[in-house]
Amino acid sequence: MKQLTRRHLLRGAGVALALPWLESLEPKLARGQTVLPRVRFVPIFFPLGTASFWKPKAPGVGAAWQLSPILEPLTPVKSQVTVLAHVDQTAYGPMGPSPSNGPLTGSFLTGAKCSFSSAPGGNGQNGVSIDQRFAQTLVGATPLPSLQLGLSTQNSYCDATPCAYSRSISWKDATTPLFKLVDPQAIFDAIVASDAPIDPAAKGRRAARKSVLDFVIGNASKLQPRLGHSDRARMDEFLTSVRELELRVAAPSLTTPPCAPLTRPTWSASTTSVPADYSRDTHANLVVDLIVMALSCDVTRVVSLMLDDARSDFPYDFLDMRTFTATGSTPGPAGQKCTNLVGYANTTPTNPGWATVDWWYVSKLARLCEKLASIPDGGDASMLDNSLVWFGSGQWEEWRPTDLPTLYVGSGGGRLKVDRYIDFAPSQSLSNVYLTFLRSAFLQTDAAFGDSTGVIPDIVV
Repeated sequence: MKQLTRRHLLRGAGVALALPWLESLEPKLARGQTVLPRVRFVPIFFPLGTASFWKPKAPGVGAAWQLSPILEPLTPVKSQVTVLAHVDQTAYGPMGPSPSNGPLTGSFLTGAKCSFSSAPGGNGQNGVSIDQRFAQTLVGATPLPSLQLGLSTQNSYCDATPCAYSRSISWKDATTPLFKLVDPQAIFDAIVASDAPIDPAAKGRRAARKSVLDFVIGNASKLQPRLGHSDRARMDEFLTSVRELELRVAAPSLTTPPCAPLTRPTWSASTTSVPADYSRDTHANLVVDLIVMALSCDVTRVVSLMLDDARSDFPYDFLDMRTFTATGSTPGPAGQKCTNLVGYANTTPTNPGWATVDWWYVSKLARLCEKLASIPDGGDASMLDNSLVWFGSGQWEEWRPTDLPTLYVGSGGGRLKVDRYIDFAPSQSLSNVYLTFLRSAFLQTDAAFGDSTGVIPDIVV
């Protein structure tokens, strides 16, 4: 019988669903041979730097350091967190003239200095981004080489520079930005139909709100007898999670699972279509859950996420204001809401509205990491153990490319140090961080990345 592999697909109705990792389908290894962990990379960008309550009190390891007030939502996964201070975008020099929001965002994953202008309609000049460099090493390993996602439901101002800088963090090469998917329905379709064309009949069935699983369940039943007991349970959990996600995309106002679906029209949100009852919080939760689905099903191992465009003209008035002190944060005065983030970023760094929006960004990072931590990934490891979730912004405050707010969660398969706060004062290059990721977490032999000068031993196991 032909051997089944991890990339075996359940096919039906013109769609394809990648299976979760199943021990029963894994090729048998020769004695003494070890399996390298499947490392996933999830870079997440947030705009406009951060308020003053980002940094922990003092560097340390384990119990010797504590999360800052803005980073409090990461408490359940603190043992997997490493915060980095005094990381600079050295491509722009130690300080230099203010590069503006767009170019700083465009450089966030590339380590290249973005030009300030281009021909009309052009995308400018940049470099390959670290997520795409890693994706190049995985060609053929997954149905999708990578996914680029975001939450932007309105296009923010581009600061008179190419808009690709403000609206993209993933770059295939120096002139090719990979623009993000925003609509949860489009994201779901990209995942479940990752390497198979959607035929007209399948589209008709979707319009009739028939679950994609109805067309692949027969194949799943045939596969079940070949699975061990634990894998059968895992398969059941996988199929259930896909059905729940599909229902939630169709009805985003549902509460967290378990829940009963509401009778609603198919929901979507994009820069051209935003529902009257749009919720940015629901939108973010859906996208996070879809990322978990894509990673756990091994549809891709590289997902980038922009929590907003570079400038962020979105009104955050759905958020209740929080009060921040040096020791933590608490709910603010009843009824007091946040407003525009870009306005906060032009005021004092201690502005509680600015800190509240950043706290909300971190809460979405925490949601993703907690879900990954709950999923077994071979042996004693979780998916979070075998992931590298990179989180940060392209500037500090006042458009400065120095001392960026950055951290990572997950050790990349046990290859990077975690549970620590490292201050690189006076400075360390962002490109050196990425070169270290390439050499240590992704096991590549690249001599350089961006404007790097070498790897950083302090974060390597």
